[in-house]
Formats: sequence, structure tokens, C-alpha cells
Amino acid sequence: MRRPTLPARLARFPGFSGFPGFIAGLALAALQLGVGCAQDPGPLTWKELQPLYFSALNLQDEATKKGLPDYEQRLEAVAKELLQKLDAGELTDEKERTDAGLTLFYQGFLINAGQQALEDGQLKAKEFLRPQRYAAGGDDRTEQVARLVRSAELLRHAAELRPDDKRLPALALGERYNRESLDETHSPILLLDMLAAARADSYSLLATLVSWRDPVANPANAAHMEQLLTAVCAPERLDCGRPPAPPPRPLDGERKLTQEVAGPVMMNDLLVRRAEALLKKADEPSTMDKQPLLNEALARLQFARGALGFVSTNAMDPALAHYPARGELPARADRIEALLAATQARLAGMADPPPLPDADYYASRTYRAAYTCLACHTKGTATKGLPE
Repeated sequence: MRRPTLPARLARFPGFSGFPGFIAGLALAALQLGVGCAQDPGPLTWKELQPLYFSALNLQDEATKKGLPDYEQRLEAVAKELLQKLDAGELTDEKERTDAGLTLFYQGFLINAGQQALEDGQLKAKEFLRPQRYAAGGDDRTEQVARLVRSAELLRHAAELRPDDKRLPALALGERYNRESLDETHSPILLLDMLAAARADSYSLLATLVSWRDPVANPANAAHMEQLLTAVCAPERLDCGRPPAPPPRPLDGERKLTQEVAGPVMMNDLLVRRAEALLKKADEPSTMDKQPLLNEALARLQFARGALGFVSTNAMDPALAHYPARGELPARADRIEALLAATQARLAGMADPPPLPDADYYASRTYRAAYTCLACHTKGTATKGLPE
């Protein structure tokens, strides 16, 4: 049975305003009955909002996209109230402080997720940025900056309330990156900070891969991307120095979508991007010694082909088959085969080798679907709830 969309689920609560037809119907009924409209009781509580959080990020669903601004506004109202209590010294109980920090974490993350969806074309500015709520007038860019500034504030307070939550530093780096992206330039110190985090733990590595998903802004032959590739190929990650192996299953027996499918897909993409960059370099007339470039490209692609095969098998497992980008994996395999054919033709000295695949692929949903929040935070029938 199909699960209700976010607007349908929110409509069960008083004061829902994310579904115009629903509200218009209520207003019309009220007029016909000769009674006034009930007063909106205000935002939902965090207890009511939390179970809907990851559903709100399902931007593949058109109705959910329409309901996202309303959900975000309600969660912002809850966050604002918590900050007022924090400033007034009313958050004294340790559990209360930890729970408040999680709420601020979620809202800070949601604002960044919205920014990513705008960049990837999943949301339009008129759907998410208007009416402006964070900037006092100005254009869409002004609103985006104000939102990201608010995200930084929320994440900072969340870190104060949850000092042991190792995810928060990675999210703060992502917010800094998104803010600098609006100026289409990134400071070397930020890139170094993100690389240091990516080497330290898996969560930060995947967060960095998401931030650096665009090969136009982050070409695979850039210094920071080469260092990220070294982190991805480390023995404790893909271990590119050996034949590809299946992602390890958790020792506790609980299947993990991020570790077994979503994360390896993103890491595998980086190998393919590196191979493409090498092939483009080899095709330049000024390149004299093409052999080392082609040899490395071949090795990266052969590893990627094997690794993607293991991941695709995992994604067919009933416990992990809910992976939202599973339908995009065959296109990744086809692209690897096309790149392998192009590489082998060049190594063989073919006078007119096959052209490289279209670079527009990296702006498509086929590629970007693996980098959405939903790719990691999706509940399956055989999992024990959503990831944190």
C-alpha cells in the first residue's frame, strides 16, 4: 500500500497550510456552513514533526515538494522557541538539552538540504525561497545567504548542546561550503578542513563527497579532489590497491544502507570521475606522454566496474532494495563500459577512438539521485527504522 505523501500526513494536524486545495476546501465548507474559520493553533511540536522529517526530504514526490516549505517553517518555529529557552537559561536537564540539540541539528541540516536541492534543480526558487522569511527583502541570493547563516547558528548551538555528536562538525563544514558556493569560489583553508575531516571518519567522508559531487566545480584533477581520492582508496575504505571486494556487512547483523550501498556508490563515482579526467587530459593535443594517463584510467575503471557489481548485488537484497537510486545503477555500469571501451581503443592506438560519454550526465537525476538525503535516510521493510 502506498504511504501517504507528506502533505496528506501533515493535513491530519490542525493548522496545516502546505496543501492549498485542502485549505481552500475547508474554507469553502466553513462559508457554506456560515461559520468562521478556526484559528491556526501555530506550529506543530517536535514530537509530531520528527516522525515526518525524512518523508519531508523525499523531493522525488511532487506533493511532498509542495509541502516542504510549510514543514520547514514549522520546524523553524520550534527551533526558535528552543533558542529562546536556551537564552533564558531554562534548558537545564541533560536529556532536555540533548533533545533540544537534536532538534536544532535537524533544522540546521534541513536548511542545507534545501540549498542542495536548489543547486541540483530538485527545487525551484519560487517553491522554497518565497515568501522570504530569513532575509529582509532582496533577491533570492540574499535569502539563500540568510538561510545558510541561520543554519550555521543552529548547528553551532546544536554542538553546544550535543558536544559528543561527531556529525555536527561535518555538517558545519558543509554549511560553510554551501555558503562559499554562492560566490563560486572556495577558500583553501575550508578545503583543507574538509579533507582532514574526510580522513578522520566515514560520516565526514561521505558528507564531503556529497558537497563535492559536481565535477564542474570540483574537477577530478584538482589538488583537493586528488587528495579526496586518496582518502577514498585507503585500505579502510575501498582499498583500491587490491581487487575490489564487497562492502563489509555490519557485525551486528543489521543491514546498513549507507555502508553497503549508498556510500560505496558515491566513492565509486569518484573513481569514474578521475578516469574521465585522465582521458580528457590524454586527448589534449599538447599531451605528449599519454600512456601513464591511459594506464591509470584503465585501472580506475576496472576497479570501479568490479566494485559497482558488488554494490548492485547488495542493492537487490530485499533488506537493501529500498535504495532510492537503485534504478540509476545500470546507467552507471553502462557509463563505465563506455569509458572502458574508449580507454582500450586509445591504448590500442586506434586512429578514431570512441568519444567520451556526454558530460551532461553529471547534471542529470541519474547521477544526482545518489547524493540526495533520501539515498541514505530511507526506511526499508527489513530495517530497524531510519538512520540517525
